[in-house]
Amino acid sequence: HAFAEFMKAPDIRERLKAEQERIQAQFMAKMAPPDAALGKELFFGTEAFRNGGLACAACHAAEGVGGNLGFDLTGIFAKMGGETPLVSAIEQSSFKVMAPHYKRHPVTKQEAMHLAKYFSTLDPQKAVPTKATFVPVGGGVALAGLVGLVFHLRRQRESRGRDVRLQRRRK
Repeated sequence: HAFAEFMKAPDIRERLKAEQERIQAQFMAKMAPPDAALGKELFFGTEAFRNGGLACAACHAAEGVGGNLGFDLTGIFAKMGGETPLVSAIEQSSFKVMAPHYKRHPVTKQEAMHLAKYFSTLDPQKAVPTKATFVPVGGGVALAGLVGLVFHLRRQRESRGRDVRLQRRRK
């Protein structure tokens, strides 16, 4: 009954956010303070991730510098709603492209905190729209692969047909 009343309270969002921040602060008190400079080093790969993951800049850019497979992360701090949700998103990425890599090479909570701190220092006005050059190339490769697969399956079906006809003649 008390839980239902709690969920119906008009200030539920604020109360949940405050509790989330309290728990996060309690947890973060046990760690080193987030360091934007270290976050930048992790992003660009001058500092290695503890679990051997790729540098963020392999796929993403910050202020137009870095890869173009993913989008520019310059304004991600504001877009995600601040430090707590961004740390969580970095630490437990559920993006389809990133999930397999994260599973093998997870980002630690401490590294996520450093990255989030770095992102908080970036000016969202300096975000550069990503022009993903891989899309047209990838589309072309996919089309060529599809055409090749169709020809291969057609040739396989034709050869199976010949084999069946030869077996019928032998009987």
